[in-house]
Amino acid sequence: MRAAGAGPWHGLVLCVQCARTTPGPVGGRLVLSATRTFFVGAIGAFASCGIAAAQSTGGVTGPKIAPNDRAVEFRIAYDPDSGRFAQRLHYQQAVSRDWRLRAIVVQDFRDGDFRFRNVTLQAHYQFQRAARGWNAGLQFQGVIPTGNRGPGQARLAWANSLDIAGGGEFRFAAYAARPIGDAAPPGIFLETRTEASFPTGHGTRLGVLSFNEWGSTAGFGALAEQSHRVGPLVRWSGEGGLGLEASVQLGLTRDAPDNVLRLFVTKRF
Repeated sequence: MRAAGAGPWHGLVLCVQCARTTPGPVGGRLVLSATRTFFVGAIGAFASCGIAAAQSTGGVTGPKIAPNDRAVEFRIAYDPDSGRFAQRLHYQQAVSRDWRLRAIVVQDFRDGDFRFRNVTLQAHYQFQRAARGWNAGLQFQGVIPTGNRGPGQARLAWANSLDIAGGGEFRFAAYAARPIGDAAPPGIFLETRTEASFPTGHGTRLGVLSFNEWGSTAGFGALAEQSHRVGPLVRWSGEGGLGLEASVQLGLTRDAPDNVLRLFVTKRF
C-alpha cells in the first residue's frame, strides 16, 4: 500500500472530516458541494483510463427488503494508479415480503475493449425484521463467468444491520465463497464488510466502510497477503427514487489496491 495522492476524492474525505462538525444548512451545503466535486473529478478520471482489469463494485450487503421493491443500479469502480476499471448493472425485485431476487452483469475494460466478466444471480431472504433495532438476512449467490474468465462461484452472505442513535445505521456482512469449475482454487474464501453511516440532512448520509478479504481456508497466509481496505462514503437519496453513492477504498495491506474510486447510481420504481 502506498500513501494516497491528490485526486478527486479529496472533496469526499474533506466532507467526512468537517460536515459532521458544521451545524445547520452550512453543513448540508458542504456535503453537497464535496459530493459534486467528487462526482465530476471521478467521471473525468474514468474517461481517461486505459487497459483495465476488474475492481470491486460490491457493497456492504444490507438485510432489509422493502415491500414491492424494484430498482435498477449502475456501478463503476476505478483504480487511478493502474488505470483499471469495471462497471456493473443490476436489476432487483422483491417477490414477497421476505424474498428479493437480483440479476447482475459485470463488465471490465481489457486490451482496449469492454468485455463481459460474469453474470450473477442472487436470492436474498430476510429472516429478522424490526422497525428499529436489529435486522438480518441471508443472500445466496451464483456467479457464472463468461468466456475464459476463470471459475464460477457459489457464495453465501449473512447480512446484518443495527439502527443506532441519531438515525445512524451500522451494517456487518460476512461472506463465504466456494470457487467452482476448472482451475478453481481450493478452500472456501472468507470476507467481511462493515459500514457505519449517519444522516446529515438534505437526503444525505456520511459514513465509513471497510472491506476485509481474509483468504482461503486452504491457507490464509500473512496479513500483507490479504486485502484490507477502508474509506469514506457519501450517499444521497432524492425525489423520484433516484439515489447516488460515492465512496473511496484506501488500501491498508500490500496486496490491496492503494485507492479505488466508486460511483453507484440507483433508480427505484
